[in-house]
Amino acid sequence: MNMKKNVIALGIAGALSIPAVASAMQVVGEDLEVYMKAHVSLDFDDPDNPAVDSQTSVSSNSSRIGFKGKHQLENGMTALFQVESKVNFDESGSEFATRNTFVGLQNEFGTVLLGYADTPFKELGGDFTLFGDTVADRRAILGSGVGNAINDRATNMIEYKNKFGPTEVKLMWSASTPNNDLPSSPGIDDNENSLASGSVVYKDGPLAVGLAFESQDNASNAAPAQKVDGTRLGVMYDFGTFGLGAIYESLSSDDIAALDRNAYGINGTVKLAGDVKVQAQILMADENATTDTGATMSSIGISKKLGKKTEVYAIYTQTSNDDGANYQGVEDGHGDELKTINGGNPSAFSLGFVHSI
Repeated sequence: MNMKKNVIALGIAGALSIPAVASAMQVVGEDLEVYMKAHVSLDFDDPDNPAVDSQTSVSSNSSRIGFKGKHQLENGMTALFQVESKVNFDESGSEFATRNTFVGLQNEFGTVLLGYADTPFKELGGDFTLFGDTVADRRAILGSGVGNAINDRATNMIEYKNKFGPTEVKLMWSASTPNNDLPSSPGIDDNENSLASGSVVYKDGPLAVGLAFESQDNASNAAPAQKVDGTRLGVMYDFGTFGLGAIYESLSSDDIAALDRNAYGINGTVKLAGDVKVQAQILMADENATTDTGATMSSIGISKKLGKKTEVYAIYTQTSNDDGANYQGVEDGHGDELKTINGGNPSAFSLGFVHSI
């Protein structure tokens, strides 16, 4: 299998959302390829907090540069690697190998990866929603409640994935979540703080359906451990000139009350002439065991392709919190977050630019 095709086949969302990384540039054939994504926006933020004024900010949003490669071995297997790093376009500097970074082997029986990568549960959330890495990113609601708790990039992980016709299966296990090594020098992974995640995604023509699960032994890296289990179900259908999608999330925890609740989302896309798309999305978090702890995030945007690798967009989003909730207006994925107070209704308007190689 080709790694690039595996990623694309995960969902139909590529036709319905801000694009991910484009085709890589070969440096030494397929042995070494370079890719990049520059995503920068001008944001106008209102935290709906009497103690904090509205702000205007320039934000670099999950911008990245990566190196990947694959090499055919004499035994018929393929060796794989990827090193992906965050790049800050709004401020100087970058961080090396802080994004999906792994090595692996591949043959007709599937692919096995070792390293640091997004969990299948996190990936499904992105593939079946819109506005990834923008001010309207789903992580303000999905996987949230006490910060961006259940949208992880797993450390110390091993992942198996394979395609069976139109269906792709992914299974991941993390030996230890971040900052939870055993107290020895150097510390070995602490399996009491492990993570398990998996997904099954079916894609055939215009239809995509996905189911994912995740179980974290210690979601907050706290002592004592705080266990959280999650399930996500997503569906998307591309009718040609328009598309529709929906997602459901169930989080269960006896240890973290804010992560014991359900959430839902619907979205739609209309494709216009001139490579223009209009998109809208609503995400809703139910109350947990405490009353007045729900929230609704409503977003609308328009985007235009300036070429195969370049896009500009405008997005407006607002999160409406119940009196006892403080879901953020903007969470992870977008460079600058937008926090609020209990009962706050934070909003943001964003003008963005995305370019990939």
